[in-house]
Amino acid sequence: MRWNYIKTYSDFCASNSKNDPVYLPMTTNEGRIVNISSVMISPFLRWSGICLLILSLSACDRGGEREAKTDDKEKAPLIIPVEAVSPDRGDIASYFETSTRVEAERKVDVVSKSTARCIALLADEGDKVSVGDIIAELEKNEAEAIYAQSEIQVRQNKTTYDLAKKQYDEGLGSKMDMDNAGYTHEQSLATLETQKIQLENLTIRAPIDGIITARGIQEGMLVSSGFTAFSIMDPGSFILSISPPEKELPRLSIGQKAKVRIDAIPGKQFNASIRRINPSVDPVTGTVKVILDFEKASQNLLRESAFARVKLVMDTRKNVLLIPKEAIVEDNGRKYLYILEEQEGDEGVSEPHLVDIAEETPTRGSLLTPEAEASEDNSAVPVVEPSLVAKRVEIFTGLEDSDRIQVFRGLQDSDLLVINGQHSLRDGTLVRVTNIQNELDAFSDLTADEALEAAEKKREEGQAPAERSGGRGFH
Repeated sequence: MRWNYIKTYSDFCASNSKNDPVYLPMTTNEGRIVNISSVMISPFLRWSGICLLILSLSACDRGGEREAKTDDKEKAPLIIPVEAVSPDRGDIASYFETSTRVEAERKVDVVSKSTARCIALLADEGDKVSVGDIIAELEKNEAEAIYAQSEIQVRQNKTTYDLAKKQYDEGLGSKMDMDNAGYTHEQSLATLETQKIQLENLTIRAPIDGIITARGIQEGMLVSSGFTAFSIMDPGSFILSISPPEKELPRLSIGQKAKVRIDAIPGKQFNASIRRINPSVDPVTGTVKVILDFEKASQNLLRESAFARVKLVMDTRKNVLLIPKEAIVEDNGRKYLYILEEQEGDEGVSEPHLVDIAEETPTRGSLLTPEAEASEDNSAVPVVEPSLVAKRVEIFTGLEDSDRIQVFRGLQDSDLLVINGQHSLRDGTLVRVTNIQNELDAFSDLTADEALEAAEKKREEGQAPAERSGGRGFH
């Protein structure tokens, strides 16, 4: 015969009000009640039975709660946090972008025309000069002496010629003597002119208006003929020389605009335009030389050889639909977006809930209520969280710049498109629009399958504290 269970706990307690032997009513397999007169329960066994009974009841209660939580977990949807914006309308242009250096079209090297020692420097690097200004003097003593001798020789030859001419006029001299005296005089005049030029060459003058950019001589230095003493450039002649590929030649024209940024002048944009297009293509590089002029008003801000970034405007579109390039998902050479739609059967959006964004900056994807927008303290503001579904749509694009792209088919002005978290989505995924950056970062680099796994894990972690708190209630 095998005993199944104690019939009543109250009978057990009533029988054990004292430390006397207790006879427990039990049932057999057949269900008959039998009084056991031959079994005596000790105090140790009595309290062990009480503990086992309590633990059994607790386990039953926890099991029921686990089943309920499991049912709730199966019903709870997996939701991926995303950031979303609406498309904009505006103007966009396509550019040919390149880099070059600022050049001065009018730039000269001033070289010495004589050999002599430098005795004076009258200008230095950075000085503005005008045409004819004296910028250096070379030693002239020897040249001046030679010039003086030439002057004396000219006067002597002039006297000889005058006398020969007088004698010829009076019939006392021959025509040949007169002619020879005349030739000698003319030769001495030419020699004097040469000596004058050589003397003048010992004074170095500025050949153009501009700024001295380099000085190669110093006082006391022996300067030889042909030595570069100075370099001067005209700051009003700054240009840019670029070399677009020959395939761009049909889209180039005189007067075409360009935007220029100089690394040495941050935050400033300069305007330029095409002045000259070389008619031939370089056979080695396959490029076309193009010269651009700056606006005159900005010439004084530029520096020669400064590094320049050029964006030549090739085409322009006005009042078109524009989206961030980062929102596009490419698949097999085709471009897609994820737009947000209300979940089917959803009657509207849920009530606003409080989200702590004290440490976060609202981004373009935040859907803040008007009350939150007007609030000075946005440490906890109501955020509208619609029940939304991500829908993948194919788009067709046009012009693009560094961060935006034109969409001419596949997107409407009223659509809400995902710009952060789109790579973790697939068509039909439930999403929640948020502006909390750490939420977005947790999913930004995940695939669709990895994102769903992460969402499920996050949901389970959120339920774990509730399960632990439920278990403590039975101890």
